[in-house]
Amino acid sequence: MTERSEGMPAARGGVARPAPPARQLAALVGADVVRDLGAKADGPGARRAAAHLALLVGGAAAVWEARGTRWIVPALVVHGCVLAHAFAALHETSHRTAFSRRRANDVGGAVAGALVWLSPTYFRHEHRAHHSTTGDPVSDPERIPAPGSWMSYVAFLVGGAYWHWNVSTTVGHAAGRFADWEGFVPDHARSQVVRESRWLVGGLATLVAVSVVTGSTALWWLWALPRLIGEPWMRAARLAEHTGLAPTGAITGSTRSLRVPRPLRWLAWEMPFHAEHHAAPSVPFHALARLHRHLGPYLMVPVAGPLVAHRAAVGAGRRAAVVAPDP
Repeated sequence: MTERSEGMPAARGGVARPAPPARQLAALVGADVVRDLGAKADGPGARRAAAHLALLVGGAAAVWEARGTRWIVPALVVHGCVLAHAFAALHETSHRTAFSRRRANDVGGAVAGALVWLSPTYFRHEHRAHHSTTGDPVSDPERIPAPGSWMSYVAFLVGGAYWHWNVSTTVGHAAGRFADWEGFVPDHARSQVVRESRWLVGGLATLVAVSVVTGSTALWWLWALPRLIGEPWMRAARLAEHTGLAPTGAITGSTRSLRVPRPLRWLAWEMPFHAEHHAAPSVPFHALARLHRHLGPYLMVPVAGPLVAHRAAVGAGRRAAVVAPDP
C-alpha cells in the first residue's frame, strides 16, 4: 500500500510509525472534508431518537397485545432488536455527537443507558479507552477474544458472559467498587458512575418489587424478556467489528465496516460504518455515509457482511488455539 493509503509515514531510520489519527484522516480525505463532515446538528439526532422511541412504544404495544397468540415470538424478536439497539443511541451520545448541545447528549445518554441498564458515564470512559487502544489484548477494555470453536461462538451470541459482566459490574459500581482493570475511569468521574449505577439498581429493584406486589407481568414482557432475546443482535454486531483483526496504528487497520440491510443500519445509528467511525470519532452518525464515500477506497479491511466477519473471527480463534502453547 502507498503511504497515503496506510497513513504510516516512515520514521527516522526507515521504521514505520503511525501519524496522529487526525493527520492520517486529513491526509486521506482532506482537511476541508473532515471539517465539513464533523459539523454537529440537533435535527438528525432528534429525528432519529424520536423515531427510535416511537418504535419502542409500538413494539411494546405489539408484544402486550400478542401475549397468548402465535404472534408473540415475532413480536418479542422485533421489539427485542429495537430495544437492544438503544445501545447505539448510548454510543452516539457518549461521543456527544448525537446532538450539538452537550446537555442534550447527556440527557439522551441517560435515557438510552436506562433502557440497556448501563451507566452512561462509565460507558463513555470505557469507550474512550477502547478508541485509543483498539484491539490491544491488554489495554482495550472492549476487546472480544476470537471464539476458538463454533460452540464458544454460539455461547457468545447468546450473551451469558455479557449479562454476567453487566450485572456484576453495575452492582459493584453501585456498591462503590471498581476493579483494578477499570483504571480508565478517572477518579473525578467515579462518584458519578456510582450515582448512576445506584439509580439503575434501585430503579430496577423498585420495578421488580412493584411487579411482585401488584402481580403485574409488564416488566417481564416489555423489558426483561425482550432484552434477553434482543441482546444477541448486539453480540453479533460487536463480534464483527474488530474480532480477529490485529491492532495497528493506521486509522483504518483494525476495524471492519459491515454490509447490512439499510433498516438495520438505520436502527444501529449508522454504526455499521464502523471503520469510518473509528477513523473519525468526532464525525456525527448522520455524516458517516458521506465519510464512507471519501474514505472507502482507503479502508485496509474489506467491508463484509456479518456472516463473513463471523467466519473470520472464528477462524482467527481456531488458529490462535492451535498455536497457543500448552499450559
